[in-house]
This record gives sequence, structure tokens and C-alpha cells, in this order.
Amino acid sequence: MKQQKIIVLILLVLVIILVVFVVRKGTTPNTDIQNNVPTTATSTTPVNVSIAEVKKALLSATVTIPDEGTKAQLVNGEVDWQATDEVHGSIGLIPDVLAIHGTDVLAAFGVSSGGTGEFSYVFLFSYKNGKLTHTSSYFLGDRILVKKINTDTFEAKASEGEYIASISIVDRGENEPMAAEPTIAKTINIAVKNGVFNEQSVKITSPILEQ
Repeated sequence: MKQQKIIVLILLVLVIILVVFVVRKGTTPNTDIQNNVPTTATSTTPVNVSIAEVKKALLSATVTIPDEGTKAQLVNGEVDWQATDEVHGSIGLIPDVLAIHGTDVLAAFGVSSGGTGEFSYVFLFSYKNGKLTHTSSYFLGDRILVKKINTDTFEAKASEGEYIASISIVDRGENEPMAAEPTIAKTINIAVKNGVFNEQSVKITSPILEQ
């Protein structure tokens, strides 16, 4: 009888120890959480940003008018701007000519300042937390066609930390009048580093002109 009581007591003790162990294990905080480190990595960098998401953001982005410094917020991809009483014009997004590289967004814009010129630019934006910040601009030409921003050159590097953006345009010949229709395909390669176009790196190629 005594032995049975001892065995029962031992079993009870073992059950209590097991219950305490299970309860403690279930309530022990994760080490990462104790150290204020999330167990799942998070980042403001959009690793897989969709084109549709960027297009939507571009429609209402705030841009800086080249050579004027005036800021203007787009409404449905375009807006009239005014720097002074004498200096004003309009700016508009060129549809479907854009590319994404990491957090960089490159998009084509047309800018006018009230005269006959129709100036084409590629704008560089930083895209974080669903917001675009305009960081740099590069002038592509007057009264030209901007066809594509090529992403296949983005892996090429001019130097450490840079990548190459390649923009396909259609321009006129060197001696053709501005009224002539653009017919000559050209590629403008420009290096990008730290959110800025490196204008010293620009190389323009054209299969027709090189013949």
C-alpha cells in the first residue's frame, strides 16, 4: 500500500513538472521580440513594385520644372505651371514610357513653356512607402518621340554604385529643320548614381548615323 502511494506521488510530481514546462514554453517571448527586432524582415524598399502601382502614383506626383525650380503637382498626369507672370507652361506624363530599377522610377515627360518648343525629358524619382520623390531630370530633345526606357541595360555599370539607363528616341538629322518629322532612331545612355543623372556620362548612338 505504501509503495502504491509513493508511485502515485511520483507520477503526480512528474505530471506537475510536465504541465509547468509546457506552460512556460508557450509563454516565453521570442528572443527577437525581446530585443525589439521583428521576427519577419520588413523594409521600405519595394522589392517587387508593380508597373500599375507606379503609374497610379505618377498621376499625382509632385515634379520640379526643369531649369525653373518651380514645383507642381500633377493632376491625372498633367498640370499647368507658372514660375513668374512671364514664365509659365504645362507639363504632362508621356504614357507608358517608364521603367523601375530598385527604388528608382524613370519616366518620360513633355514640358512646354508657351512657345513652339515641345521639350522631352526623362525624370528620375525615388519610390518609397508608396510615394514618389522627384530627384533628377535629363533633357532628351525638342519635338522628338520618346519610345522606350530600356531596362535591359540596368545591370551595366559605369562605375561602382552606378547603373546605366537607356532611352530610345526618334529624332531628326543634324541639318534638318525643327518642323521636319523625326525619323532617326537614337539611343541615349546615361549613368545614374545616388538618385541623380550623371550628364557627363551620356553616350548617344544611332544605327543610321553610324553607317
